[in-house]
Amino acid sequence: MILVVVGAGIQMGNTAICSYIVDAYPMQSMATITFYAVLLNMSAFVDPFFIVPWVESVGFTWTFAGHAIITVFFFIPVIAALHMFGPAMRKKSGSPDWVNPEFEESVLH
Repeated sequence: MILVVVGAGIQMGNTAICSYIVDAYPMQSMATITFYAVLLNMSAFVDPFFIVPWVESVGFTWTFAGHAIITVFFFIPVIAALHMFGPAMRKKSGSPDWVNPEFEESVLH
């Protein structure tokens, strides 16, 4: 049962981040989602290289408690700050000058 809850939480988090990206950059949605997917998959690929030595050195409990601490005290505040300050940061940086290929013709005219 706990795996279902954890899996649902991971999926809800990814859905929320993808929704934010598409809402923030609708004309660049394909490229930004692709960038997010590459980063997500790279972290899933790299994590096993670090997790085994970490488990062997400090144990199962402290390894996954460390993952939880990193998530709670770093990633959740970063995402919250992005939601709070994202509109101001986007306004300050301006719109990207490139768009998804399917929108190029509508932007040019």
